[in-house]
Amino acid sequence: MKRLLLFFILPVSIFYSCIKDDKDIETENYILAEDSVPVFEISDGENSLKSPGDFLGKKTLLVFFTTTCSDCRRDIPFAEYAHLQLETQGLNVITIGRGETRQTINDYWSELDLSMPYFSDINREVFDLFANQTIPRFYLIDEKGVVKWMCVNDLGYGTFSKEKGDLFNILIKEKLNFK
Repeated sequence: MKRLLLFFILPVSIFYSCIKDDKDIETENYILAEDSVPVFEISDGENSLKSPGDFLGKKTLLVFFTTTCSDCRRDIPFAEYAHLQLETQGLNVITIGRGETRQTINDYWSELDLSMPYFSDINREVFDLFANQTIPRFYLIDEKGVVKWMCVNDLGYGTFSKEKGDLFNILIKEKLNFK
């Protein structure tokens, strides 16, 4: 009986950690594939980003995450791998912590040994332009500032490995027309 209870409670608690800040309402995606990136500016004291200007002329992977989300923890290594493997080919990786302080993200980055740039969206002002809830969110944005692909909640590759990272990078190259 204890095993059955543990079998039920553990997955529920892990799932809950990703949605605890989300409301019990249907997820609405405000930006979809073929939409332009909305106009926004984010500055967290160390970094600043303006849209669409900072996206124009660049192939970009934009990721929204939180440090308490197990789905984000599973998928964020794919963004890091893309950053490490494709940056020299022109991929711009931008990660934004939804409702997170810069210090919390910095600690998370250190724990996971991540090197890609990040921004703190403590008041969810930027995130709220893209959707009302649900993370992680991955957007592939072309040089014109148009979303070419998006994924919400699960990249679908499971736990990170180099081989799975290579598959994700192939998807990025196809969607953003890398040569």
